[in-house]
Amino acid sequence: MTSYTIGLDFGTGSARALLVDTATGREVATSVHQYARGSEGVFTDPSDALLARQDPRDYIEALDVLVPALLIEARRNADIDPGRIIGIGVDTTASTPIPVDTAGACLTQDSRFAENKNAYAWLWKDHTAYREAEEFADAVRDTGLPYLYAYGGVYSSEWFWAKIYRCIRVDEQVSAAAGSWVEQSDFIPA
Repeated sequence: MTSYTIGLDFGTGSARALLVDTATGREVATSVHQYARGSEGVFTDPSDALLARQDPRDYIEALDVLVPALLIEARRNADIDPGRIIGIGVDTTASTPIPVDTAGACLTQDSRFAENKNAYAWLWKDHTAYREAEEFADAVRDTGLPYLYAYGGVYSSEWFWAKIYRCIRVDEQVSAAAGSWVEQSDFIPA
C-alpha cells in the first residue's frame, strides 16, 4: 500500500505544507497559509531596526488551516487514505526562540502578553541581542575553550541564548512568566 508523509515549512511570511508519496517522492498536494499578524508575518519596530518578531499564534492557526486544506487537495488529486500518512516533518529557520508558560503554551495566548513583542517568537533575523552575543563570545574566549572556533570565534545575535539573555535584561514580566523557551522547530511538534 502507498504511504505518505507531510512536510511543514514555517517560513518568515507564511507556512507551507506538502504531501509526498514515500515510495516515489511524487508530490501529491500542497497548501500555503499567509500569517495574519504583523507586516507579512513580521513585527518590527520603527525605533529599533534590529527587531523582528512573530506571533506564535500564527503558527497554531497555520496548522489548523494547512493540514485540512492539504488533505482536501490530496483527495482531489488521488484516492488518499489519511491513515496512510506515516510521518510529519517540520522545517523552520533557526534560531527562533519562543517564551512559553509551564504548560508549553506561547505567552501570547495570555491576554497580558498578547501585544507584548518580547513575548513573541524572536525571529531568526532579530539582532537585538548583539550586545549579549558579544558578551557570550568574550566569556567563552576568556575560558580558552574551543567552543566558538568553528564559528569564527563569535556567537551570533541570531542565536537562542543571546536572545533569551536579552529578554531577561529588557522585560522582567515576560522573563518571569516564561516557564521555558523553545525553538520554533520544537514548538510546532509540541
